[in-house]
Amino acid sequence: MSTATLPVFIQAFDQIVDKFGNHPAIVENGFVNCSYSQLSERAKRLAAFMQAAGTTKGDVVAIAIEKSADYVCALLAVWYAGAAFVPLDPNLPAERMTLMCDVARVKTVLAVSGKVPEALRSAASSGRTIVEIDKVEADSRFNPDFPPFNRPKHDSENLAYVIFTSGSTGLPKGVQVTHRGIVSFLQAQIAAFELTSRSRSLWYLSTSFDASVSDLGTALLAGAALYIEPAERLQPGSGLEELLRERGITYVDIPPSMLRLLDPSALPPSLKSIVIGGEACALDVVRAFATKVKLINVYGPTESTVCTSLGTCGGDWNRPLIGQPLPGITYRILDQDLNELGPLEAGQLHIGGIGLASGYLNRPELTAAKFIQHPLTGERLYRTGDLVMLTEDGEYQFLGRTDRQFKLRGMLVEPEEIEAKLLQHPTVERAAVLKRPVKPGVAREILVAFVSARTDELDLDELRRHLSLSLPRWMIPQRLQRLDVMPLTVTGKVDLAALKTLPIEQVSARANIVPDHLSDDARLLAGTLAQVFVQVLGVDQVAADDDFFEIGGDSLAVVEAVVTASALGLALPPALLMEHPTIAALTAQLTGARGGRSLTASGGMTCQEILVDIDRLMQAEELPGKPVELFEPRQAENVFFTGATGFLGARLLHELAQENGKLNFYCLVRAEDEAAALARIGKALAKHGISLEQLREKVEIFPICGHLEQPYFGLPPSLWQELSEKIDTIVHCAAQVNNLANYAELRDSNLKGTLEAARLLTSGAPKCLHYASTLSVFVATDKNSGTLLESDQLEQTTVVYGGYAQTKWAAEQLLRKLSGDGFAITFHRLGLITGDSITGRGADHDFLSLFVQGLASLGAAPLLDEDDHKVSIDITPVDFAARAMAALSLQAMKSGTFQTYHLANPQSLTLHRLLAAIQRQRPTLEFLAPEAFQRLLLSRAARLGSKESAACMALCRVAGKSDFELFRTMDLFQATDVVFDARNSQAVLTPLGITCPPPSDELIGLYIKENLTERQE
Repeated sequence: MSTATLPVFIQAFDQIVDKFGNHPAIVENGFVNCSYSQLSERAKRLAAFMQAAGTTKGDVVAIAIEKSADYVCALLAVWYAGAAFVPLDPNLPAERMTLMCDVARVKTVLAVSGKVPEALRSAASSGRTIVEIDKVEADSRFNPDFPPFNRPKHDSENLAYVIFTSGSTGLPKGVQVTHRGIVSFLQAQIAAFELTSRSRSLWYLSTSFDASVSDLGTALLAGAALYIEPAERLQPGSGLEELLRERGITYVDIPPSMLRLLDPSALPPSLKSIVIGGEACALDVVRAFATKVKLINVYGPTESTVCTSLGTCGGDWNRPLIGQPLPGITYRILDQDLNELGPLEAGQLHIGGIGLASGYLNRPELTAAKFIQHPLTGERLYRTGDLVMLTEDGEYQFLGRTDRQFKLRGMLVEPEEIEAKLLQHPTVERAAVLKRPVKPGVAREILVAFVSARTDELDLDELRRHLSLSLPRWMIPQRLQRLDVMPLTVTGKVDLAALKTLPIEQVSARANIVPDHLSDDARLLAGTLAQVFVQVLGVDQVAADDDFFEIGGDSLAVVEAVVTASALGLALPPALLMEHPTIAALTAQLTGARGGRSLTASGGMTCQEILVDIDRLMQAEELPGKPVELFEPRQAENVFFTGATGFLGARLLHELAQENGKLNFYCLVRAEDEAAALARIGKALAKHGISLEQLREKVEIFPICGHLEQPYFGLPPSLWQELSEKIDTIVHCAAQVNNLANYAELRDSNLKGTLEAARLLTSGAPKCLHYASTLSVFVATDKNSGTLLESDQLEQTTVVYGGYAQTKWAAEQLLRKLSGDGFAITFHRLGLITGDSITGRGADHDFLSLFVQGLASLGAAPLLDEDDHKVSIDITPVDFAARAMAALSLQAMKSGTFQTYHLANPQSLTLHRLLAAIQRQRPTLEFLAPEAFQRLLLSRAARLGSKESAACMALCRVAGKSDFELFRTMDLFQATDVVFDARNSQAVLTPLGITCPPPSDELIGLYIKENLTERQE
């Protein structure tokens, strides 16, 4: 169907209702709210009421409803009635809400009873009608005289909606969008996003953001289920990852700034596609996610109906591309004189075609300036203000802005609008608003407003209140900074370049955010938490209900927050902040704990709880109880390998190839195709200085594109059957390592992934499995002292701490149930994997590296007392661990003896020696008494980064029992008070000459030099 003959949205929606009437349309909080037929009928009843009340074609109706099924119903009802809508966030300031209604000439406001904004209630007396849609719904069901619905004639040129965006003049500008381009861009997106009636689409974006039309429209015109969740469950990080997994979400549209806060390895297997757009995304973040899911980058200003181009990102993404124009859209790159530019010439992008808005409400001069005619063709075009270039390969590359407009956490910001509001205050002389990193070396960005005053009476708190009267919450700067003199250019304008380099002052939390009704103890707690939020996130004021993640926090900020809190004398467990991310909720939890309520700081989980979960999982999957045929000793030939893209896994792949050059490796990799999978393996090998091409000259490597957590690894039945008969050896090395994540967050990757490896073990021909376990199954439990035996099958453990150790303990227990039934399994309990003993090179974000770099940055370490001299760390170089695991695995196959092996250094490194080694390379490193070290942390609290914070948490053993219980999941010195029994492994390795390098001064010096050099780069 050509774009000229496309139906308007409501007509296309009716076709979907006819086809998928019984399908779930909206799922709210995990429960089906309505089917497509029910949604359509409800919207038509509301439309009938609006028609009877006088709503006619062309009217603009305000929807003052939060994101919900009610909002969707209201939007559809407006379009059924032939009218247009303007979204009004109920939390907007009264002044802005009234302004929007006045500019759009709103006569009718749709709301929900009990949730009508006060600003609109008072406005009702001025002639606007408030329609409470839930009351209309109740009346329509029981009133036989309820008016019938009369379908109006729908025209593509009719106004569809008005979206108010930030305006450079100090006033929001209302963009008038017609129906003409809506269905066209939605159909293109549905095809690109691969949405079907079986899809589950998560509505993430705000109703104030025009891209929410895409969230709603793509789901409703695909017959998919639209999932709506409360705001607290949409915060980036592990909470959102858990929600995606719990709901089985297949598609989500998320701002790029939020995407970087997610862990690509933690995405659930259900998730097929992620959409990003509206702002540039870091190239490394794009590449990381592009190998996990289908990642689509979309582009389009509000003035051209949401989306005008899109493109799929690949693992080789190396430049900010905006995709190819959608059907019915034209792109022209013009210079200042509107001359066409050719390839490789940078110019302003002008958009033409069916998506162009009709203009700005009541702003004819602005409309004429932004919507122009091509001087040669007469085509109507929109000036985007975006600098782009057509590259040699035909792609459109984004280069920047011709103005100061930018996106922050997905929302469009015209800094001039905020500046205009600031200048309206009588004490402000000059103002400038910029987007700045929260602190040096930290990627999180905030809005900073620099102001100079006419008098000495400038009150920043009063200035913030002034802004809150007219600006939405997301446009209020997190930081207001007064300057005695505003830097100016030679022409007398504010020097923005100078402001970009100006240091941001450190601030303290304002005491007035603490609610008056709290007890003295709770007020003190809330005040301290406010100070933590302020210093970590860079805001200069925070409210009790501000969400830590919503105002810029991420998992690294959590590390900084708990250490900052500790420096301020407050014990704040990491898990508690992640689960209760507002000051109000945290205060309630911590006050309750002080009042006797149980509060598990260390994230402990009983083994009985874990065993119950294992039994439930194994029963649901119905794995065989005993092998039909026992494994016979043999030479390995066909190896199914997981974890080849990890630091240890890549090195193990290489070592196995050195031990046996006749192996065929079938490597499970999360990737779109075999080429992408091989690229990921090659990248992991390169970190060890190993060439994939040279390795493939020695052994065969077959990439298997699949998903660790999915049943049968997500492989086609024919391929699974082929592998189950061909494979003789499974090496299961893949796992997700995250010391802050809980059991539920890591369960799919670490436990269910192991279950799928077990499923392959128990399928088809006899085979054996070599499992990479961890010594955390001892040292992160209540049995973390004395000699840790290889023969110990963990029956005496009662509590395990931290999600990583819990899921690895669970995975080992699951496999032991199978080994007890006669399946051939070796268990390799690995110590703390550190860098190569020759090069010193370690894994990205290696915990030992963070510790060394963090202390070097602090310039100090705590002075150890006599008891602290026994605090120790295990040093297990990756080259030894990989070579040993390879030799033990292949020897077990030859001999038919399958045991548990401990692969750790027989000599632990004391913290005392490690600190001395750091000081040798950083002579300025000071050793401070505990009180002085705490004072240093307190003085540096506002500048602590993730490395410094991680280093402090790693030292929890020397900070006292309370801090150890608080931070024990981040404890780096778990080799304290333990001896790793290694008789089984040494019996095999010693005759082969494979020994672990001792933690000599030379080796530790190599590690420290490598990490400190890397830090300087």
